[in-house]
Amino acid sequence: MSSDTLSAEAIKEGLQTSCFGQEVIYLSSTTSTNRVAKEAAQKGMPEGTLIITNHQTEGRGRLDRTWWSPPEKDLLFSLIFRPSLTPIQTFRLTVVISLAIAEAIRQEAGLEALIKWPNDIFVKGKKIAGILSELSVTGEQLDYVIAGIGLNVNSNPAVYPEIFDTATSLRKIFRQDFPRLQLLKVVLKLIETHYQQLQAGDYASLKNRWDAHSLITNKSVSVKSMGTAFEGIAESVDEDGILTLRDHTGTRWRIVCADVSLSLL
Repeated sequence: MSSDTLSAEAIKEGLQTSCFGQEVIYLSSTTSTNRVAKEAAQKGMPEGTLIITNHQTEGRGRLDRTWWSPPEKDLLFSLIFRPSLTPIQTFRLTVVISLAIAEAIRQEAGLEALIKWPNDIFVKGKKIAGILSELSVTGEQLDYVIAGIGLNVNSNPAVYPEIFDTATSLRKIFRQDFPRLQLLKVVLKLIETHYQQLQAGDYASLKNRWDAHSLITNKSVSVKSMGTAFEGIAESVDEDGILTLRDHTGTRWRIVCADVSLSLL
């Protein structure tokens, strides 16, 4: 067995977490890890449960876009969260996860990774990872959040016409395969560390570090939200994920991160 083969046993071996990744559902192939994770959450699987696959046949990102990834090349997984947050605070989990991914890429690959609001991670100007969060709510209380994560490790985005000029992978950058298993373990450890910090009430310092990794702050951007297009300077993203954009007239618009597509100008 290759030292980089994904399995429940290999993932848990030497994993430096107390929660995230300690329960693993490994699937050699599945339609969508988020779909499996929702079923697991509804059955009461604990927070931190990792659902991971070597191949997704119906992977998707935000706005129902297809997530392109060949078998046994990338990291495709979902995590179950049961946070003490209100639904409007769900963006805070995106901060936790995206910051963890960006820091893991720097730690393991030595590359600067930047976060494109609301949920993408970029390296060298191209997308290398994305997050899709789905939640279950009762009244004003979150029952659970499923965070689906796709991280391009050893795939070649150039073979997919839909993403060849917008996506990248660690293999494409280094021109050789990159160890998925070690990267996964670092991502899980950082997610747990940051999540514990969030749950302890120290969101402010996490958000400050997230801001320091922002790809769009003070950049000219084009945003489409709910059928309306905006262009201007991305001034800031508040604690709950609302973007403030200043257009050419000086008018400031507050744009919620749901149902938004964004491009740098």
